Amino acid sequence: MSRSKELVKNTAIISIGKISTQVINFLLLPLYTAKLSTTDYGNFDFITTIAAFAVPILTMLMEESMFRFLIDAKTEEERSKIITQAFLFSIINGSLITVIIYIFTTLIRYEQRGSLILYMISMVFIALSNALARGTSHITLYSLSNFLSSALIILFNLILILGFHMGFDALVISSVVANIVAAMFVLIKLHVLRYLNPKNLDHRLIRTMLKYSVPLVPNTISWAVINASDRLVIVGFLGASQNGLYSVAYKFPNLITNLNNYFNIAWREASAKMARDRDFSEMRKIYTYTANALFAITILVSSLIQGIYPFFINGNYQESVVYVPILAYSAFYLSLSGFYGGIFSAFKDTGILGTTSFIAAGINLAIDFLFIRKIGVYAAAISTLAASFFLYAYRLVKLRKYVSLFDKKDVIFGVYFCVQMIVFYNLSKILHVLGACISIAVSIYLNKEMIVKIIHGIRNKIKNKH
Repeated sequence: MSRSKELVKNTAIISIGKISTQVINFLLLPLYTAKLSTTDYGNFDFITTIAAFAVPILTMLMEESMFRFLIDAKTEEERSKIITQAFLFSIINGSLITVIIYIFTTLIRYEQRGSLILYMISMVFIALSNALARGTSHITLYSLSNFLSSALIILFNLILILGFHMGFDALVISSVVANIVAAMFVLIKLHVLRYLNPKNLDHRLIRTMLKYSVPLVPNTISWAVINASDRLVIVGFLGASQNGLYSVAYKFPNLITNLNNYFNIAWREASAKMARDRDFSEMRKIYTYTANALFAITILVSSLIQGIYPFFINGNYQESVVYVPILAYSAFYLSLSGFYGGIFSAFKDTGILGTTSFIAAGINLAIDFLFIRKIGVYAAAISTLAASFFLYAYRLVKLRKYVSLFDKKDVIFGVYFCVQMIVFYNLSKILHVLGACISIAVSIYLNKEMIVKIIHGIRNKIKNKH
């Protein structure tokens, strides 16, 4: 099987586990926005954002080391040592940091500290179980785990929100229970206890694994800081209600980010093999397909959002539509910077990931504080776009020492975004319809080769069945 086909296959398996439930969850947005107050939604979004910042510190991303080291492990003894280091370190370090967080949140009298702690613990377990499944090449199990987690979240939300009117508590309980159940499902299925042996503790191996994972922590945390700073500044200056509007607006651009995340999980393994074999032509081809597909999704979301928003979003949240295009463009550039990040990781140049993300976080925070009082929530959306574009541009330039991926289409994409934004904020309905038609045509044209391949593949499968 060629690298491209293997990448597509793994991406498809990973995507299946999440797309179906996310479609259902997306269709339930009218329910959530009708039954939950903007404050409830804002408070839950705040907890998930803080957890995204804290969890990498709890584990020091040892789960990422476990994933990478398990790929190279050849014996059961090696696997046992790697898994033991990752789990024991994460549990011990995570427990210490959790106690510190609990004391701090108690001192500042943060009312949702219990919910925050439970949510963080559940995220640690799901992170470890997912990394274990991927590292041992159980991609289908990894996909099934994500499906189970998402399905349980939806089920519990429906019961607790509709049946018990629990609001914020329903969102927290659903996520915590779903994460724990899904994690336990994977750990039991893979018989993790047979790998865990305190006698296999090896301080040298821990240091080696930390040497790989620690440079990734600033990268992960910086992006959590970018998200957290937006939420913190909005909550601090504008209130939880405005944060609720911002988080709902983010749901649509998140479709772009989530789709790309499925791909990136498979891309990290594929890019490592391509880097090892110096297969740069295949790398460039995959990049072209990826950039074209992401651009198509982005301009379609931005041009069609005004027409579809009322069908998904309750009236209390309608005003948030104005932030969607800006956040969609930031998701596009963030996704491409993530693609470049996979290549840097493949060449074990992880230091640049943390450095660039740290600078991006600074840019994001500076714009937030400078403009939040003047332009409100727009400041958070614009700061995210600026940080994402910086990451994209800087990493693209630095990537030239390994492989050149720059194409004139990159400039054309940026120009198109600018024109599309002008059309979006114009009140003319004729312009909106014309812009949507052009975006559809451009999307089909750019991806015609991929579309033809998909159609041929479906036809061949149908013929083979008959």
